Amino acid sequence: MVANVTLRLLKPQCDLDPEWSSEPIQSQIKRAIAQLFDATVAAKRNHEISTGAKKAFAAPTFAYCFYLLKGVLKGEYKYSFTKKLFSCCFVFLSWFAWVEVSQKDFVL
Repeated sequence: MVANVTLRLLKPQCDLDPEWSSEPIQSQIKRAIAQLFDATVAAKRNHEISTGAKKAFAAPTFAYCFYLLKGVLKGEYKYSFTKKLFSCCFVFLSWFAWVEVSQKDFVL
């Protein structure tokens, strides 16, 4: 889904299968961000309470999602979003950064 919504947001010049754009773009963006948030932050918070686990997406997976998050946060796509959607993006980014740093011997 991340690839689909990111591709749609980039407005490619080639023809896309009509099935790819059956869902309105704004609702697809909201759904994609919500699923990313639920799969990482929300799930890990609940899991961490019971097991002490602290894992996020691997770096390549995060990089794959980054352009979607970046575009939403920078407002490049000319869609109006709620504060909740922006909050989910920021929390997702900060969660990933926190987990990455906490899993390594980070010294300033």
